[in-house]
Amino acid sequence: DFEIAQSMNYYDNKESIFIDIGANCGVMSIPVSKNGYICYSFEPVLENIESLELSKKYNNIGNNLNIEKFALFDNVLTGYIYIPDVYSDNSSLSLIASNTNIKTTNIITRVCQCITFDDWILSKNIIVENIKLIKIDVQGGEFNIINGMKSFLNSSNNLMIIYEYDIKLTKNFGHDISDVSSMLELLHFTELTKKTLQPYDKYVVPLCNILPGNKIFWKGNSIKKINMVILTFVIL
Repeated sequence: DFEIAQSMNYYDNKESIFIDIGANCGVMSIPVSKNGYICYSFEPVLENIESLELSKKYNNIGNNLNIEKFALFDNVLTGYIYIPDVYSDNSSLSLIASNTNIKTTNIITRVCQCITFDDWILSKNIIVENIKLIKIDVQGGEFNIINGMKSFLNSSNNLMIIYEYDIKLTKNFGHDISDVSSMLELLHFTELTKKTLQPYDKYVVPLCNILPGNKIFWKGNSIKKINMVILTFVIL
């Protein structure tokens, strides 16, 4: 699989941008940026930020990896993030969601700055057409994050969104998984399934099988235009 990913990297446009929302310690951000792509990693938890920074330095990644030290939401606010002790990968902007799967009595509460993706992108000198993949893993808050990037998504093209979901966690934010799907469909995204991908590249079809607990949406002129950085991300 790694050799396949490397061959894909060779042919892909290295100006492609990967947006990693809920980057944690950089499991996805580090290999993608090390392979030459530009990556913006959104991570509000101090412990995870420190791990990201160490990995960036150790791997000599340089300017390809940009660590954004705040949370994304659907409005600008100063809120709280809840961090289960020793399980910072389960941190959430919802107290209930942070403890749904861990069941610990020790939850750390910290002040957290939140902005919308639409506000963030306006503050950056980024060629938005180069954003090819957005990955979201935010312990139930995916509806709010996507709601805060509707302006960007509405004007985007040839873009894939992969988001991890947990029905219980999403409900803790007052939404259902179908709410997320409906919003993306209104923005002209199509959910990718084994059925929709079957006519295309043999390396694309396994996307539907190797990402359990994830949904994949695509917006573009043709599914065949899926950028190889997407496949690199998934396979790595």
